[in-house]
Amino acid sequence: MNEFTRRLKYSDYLYNLYKDDLLNLGGKAADRARALINDIFIKTFLTRRRAYPKYSWDVFISEMTNFVEILKEKYGIHFDEKEYEIPFDDPKFQELIEAIKTANPEKINATVKHDAVHIYIVDKLRKTSPNQELIGPRYWFLTRDRTLCFAEITLLGKSLPRSIHIKTWFDMITPFISADTSKTLAELLALPLVVEEKIDPEQVLFGISVLGPILEDPNISVETIKRIVGSSYVKKHFERLKEFQVKSMQDEMFKLFLEREREKLREEISKEIKIELEKKKRELQYREGVIVLLALLLVLAISYIIAININIIMGIISGVSGLGLVTAIAYDILKFIFKFIWNKIRGR
Repeated sequence: MNEFTRRLKYSDYLYNLYKDDLLNLGGKAADRARALINDIFIKTFLTRRRAYPKYSWDVFISEMTNFVEILKEKYGIHFDEKEYEIPFDDPKFQELIEAIKTANPEKINATVKHDAVHIYIVDKLRKTSPNQELIGPRYWFLTRDRTLCFAEITLLGKSLPRSIHIKTWFDMITPFISADTSKTLAELLALPLVVEEKIDPEQVLFGISVLGPILEDPNISVETIKRIVGSSYVKKHFERLKEFQVKSMQDEMFKLFLEREREKLREEISKEIKIELEKKKRELQYREGVIVLLALLLVLAISYIIAININIIMGIISGVSGLGLVTAIAYDILKFIFKFIWNKIRGR
């Protein structure tokens, strides 16, 4: 819950800082921005707002802030606030950590520890609570990481894992809940509380605020936009921005600095995009030239083959049609045409 609240507050700060830039985008630019944003709360809000244009950020924040109470009062789902003692030095706990690491070597240590702690707590809760007749254990560790089940079943030899993928769990309980509850749970479970972003969410928003109308340009691909947003020169300006933000105590001064940084970066990006588009244009022209040249060579090759074999071709036509004089005249005309073409080609 603390992590959820922390992330929500951070998203609230980011949205209020960049809301004018986000809400001024329309059409294709808004769709592209929504696809680029990696802050889950802002992304969820913008997706809802697209369907319901009058939906406000204040309402969204209120819903997210009170989600524990909503779950408790409306759906009977309680938030466990007990504190559990975790035996970090216990060999079995260490074995669990090693299994999680082995199953997913790219997972950072903080996430490995997070997963191990929750699996341990679920195991402890199961020992004091009987299974439900229809759906088995009452306690599960919900996750989006499918490697946890592999770690428990394959590496640790557990017949019944403590972790379960959210979709599997949701499919399991769907027959026992109403359609309304199902829809609400689906939305809440779609919010990852622990996300390892490769790019700072604020850097992405800063990049979007800089690009602005450029996002509408159909000549610029989504891949190019992603590369620009995550580039070193955007990061450099963004880090300067963060440094100034820490030092600055006045919002107006910070906003002025922010706008100056955007303008500088916009100029750099415009130059970069212009160079890239020119390069792509040249590559396209080169490809088109090669295709035309190959087509011309093919036509010339066919013409040459026909020219040197014209006697055979006309002999066949003459034998089949029996037109005599007409065939002879046609033969002479074709022979003249092909020889003329061939001489012109050789003359060049």
